[in-house]
Amino acid sequence: MAGCAPQTYQSAPVDAEIARDTLTHVLDAWRSGQSIESLRGESPAVVVQDFDWMRGDKLVEYQILGPGQEANANLIAKVRLVLQRPDHEVQEQTVTYLVGTAPTLTVFRDIFH
Repeated sequence: MAGCAPQTYQSAPVDAEIARDTLTHVLDAWRSGQSIESLRGESPAVVVQDFDWMRGDKLVEYQILGPGQEANANLIAKVRLVLQRPDHEVQEQTVTYLVGTAPTLTVFRDIFH
């Protein structure tokens, strides 16, 4: 069809400072015992996906490892977590989060890394 060229959409680049602040805020909320759902009710809302948190693991301690890497719409951040499982076992792991800032604040655990 004439005039129907395929459109390409490009995500807004990540705002690294806001992304780092958002990640810290989310991890502090988890450590203080808040729920993922409570973050959606904040202004601005934060959409979070972390299966350990959703399962009921408690965050005992965390350390963000470096400034992260900007990759298009996300900040890729490595974080050392110390978790207490529902059976009270304590486990330490290093995970990767993908943090977005537009159009919504998002913090997703990268399940592939």
